[in-house]
Amino acid sequence: MNTFKALLCTLLLVALGCEALTRTTAGSTDTPPNVFTPEDHIVCVDYFIWYKGFEARHAQYGPSTRAWVWRPTYDDTRIFGDDDDFPSPPQRDTWPEGTDVNWYVANFRAMAYARIDICFVDTWAQVLFQTSANGDPTPLGRKTLTALVRAWEFLENRGEAPPRLAFFLDIFGNSTTDISTDRGNPDGWRILYKHIEPIFRQFYHPDGIGASIGDRALALMKDEKGIRPMIAIFMPRTGTLWWTTGWSQGSFTETKAALKNDPAYGFDPYMIVCQHLHDGDIGGGWNDPQKDGRSVVISGPGGVVEDDVRWFSQVGGPLVSRRQKNTISISTGHWTITDEPSVPANGHYPKSYHYNGPDDTTSRYEDDWREVLDGKHFNQRLLFIETYNELYEGNNLVPCIPRTVHIDGKPVDRWGDSPEVYLELTRKYAPYWKQAKVLPADE
Repeated sequence: MNTFKALLCTLLLVALGCEALTRTTAGSTDTPPNVFTPEDHIVCVDYFIWYKGFEARHAQYGPSTRAWVWRPTYDDTRIFGDDDDFPSPPQRDTWPEGTDVNWYVANFRAMAYARIDICFVDTWAQVLFQTSANGDPTPLGRKTLTALVRAWEFLENRGEAPPRLAFFLDIFGNSTTDISTDRGNPDGWRILYKHIEPIFRQFYHPDGIGASIGDRALALMKDEKGIRPMIAIFMPRTGTLWWTTGWSQGSFTETKAALKNDPAYGFDPYMIVCQHLHDGDIGGGWNDPQKDGRSVVISGPGGVVEDDVRWFSQVGGPLVSRRQKNTISISTGHWTITDEPSVPANGHYPKSYHYNGPDDTTSRYEDDWREVLDGKHFNQRLLFIETYNELYEGNNLVPCIPRTVHIDGKPVDRWGDSPEVYLELTRKYAPYWKQAKVLPADE
C-alpha cells in the first residue's frame, strides 16, 4: 500500500473512531475518550472472544442443532481493511478464531465503524480462567487475551480509535455454587471475587496480559464514587439450569469492597447485573427467587449494584430495565440451538414471530431502533446490543452472507439485503441515540 493510501486510510479510520466516541454530556469534549458519565447516552455491545475456529460448523450452512445459521464474512475492506492493514496477512476463511490477533483487529474496526462506544468482552470463566485460588488464565485464555490486547494496541498505534473495553462475566458456577454470605459461610462472596479480580488483574497488575495498555483501553465510568472500570455479570439461572444457586447482598458488597481496599486497584467497580426478560419464577435474574425460594434485592431501589440490564432482548426487545430503569437492550434476532431442526425463536424479519416472505421489508432490529428513538426512552443511558457475534444463537451484528432459511419448504427467516446490513443500521441510528435526538419520520 503506498504512502498516500496509508495516510488516507488512517485519517478515515480515525474520523470514524472519533465519531464513535461523540457524547452528549456538557463539556464532554474535555473528557478523556475512555471516561463516560451517567449522563452520557452510550452504545454498548457484548463480544464473545472464546471461539476456537470454525471447526466443522463452518460447512454446516443450513439449520441444524448448534449450526451457525448465518455464516460470517469479513470481505468488506471498506470496514475491515486490506490485507496490509493487519499485523500479518489474515486467513479470512478460518475466522472467527479467538486466538487470532487479526480477528480482533477486524472486529474492533467494525465496532468503530458502527459507532459503538463500549465493547463488553465476554469472559467465560470456565474457558478463559481457571477456578483455582489465584484465578490464572487457562492456556487458551492467555492466548485469547494476548491477541485481544495486541489488536487494541496495534490499532491505537496506527492512530485508529478502537472501542473501549468493559467486561462481561459469563457463567462462572454450577448447580451447587452458593456465593451467599448469610447461610453459614460468610466468605461465600470470595467465589464471585475470584472470578472478577483476575480479569482486572490483567490490566492493573504490572505482570498482567493487558499491562501495556492498562486502563486507558478500558471504559471508565465517572460518578460520585470516582472513576472506575465497568463489569456486567450474567444471570444466575437460565431456564432450569442453575449457574449460581444462592446469593446475598454481601456477595456483591464484599466483592466491591475488597477491590476498593486493595492498593493494586483502589476502585469500587461500576457493576451491572443481568435481569431476566421475565420476572419471578419464570425468570432467572439476580432479584428473582433463588433455588431455595428466597429473594433478595440486588439492583434497583434498595439494591447494592450500580445498574442492571434486562437480558434476552433477542426474543422480546427492546427491553427497558424494570428496576434501575437506566438501560435499554435491543437485538437483531434469535435462533434456538436445542431443537432439531433449529428454528428462530424470534427471527430477523418477523411479523408476530413468523416470517412472511418478501412482505417483511423491515428487520426487527430496525424496528427496535425506531422504537428506541421515538423520544420516550432518552431517560435511559446505556443501550446494550445483544450481541456483536453470538453466532451460535444467531443474534449478531458481525456481517454474514445473506440467505433465506427454509424449513419444510417454507421461508422462516432471512439475514437481510447485504452482509453489513446490521452494522450499517447501527452506524445510521447510533448518533441519534448519543445526541438524545428523536428520529425524523422520513429517516
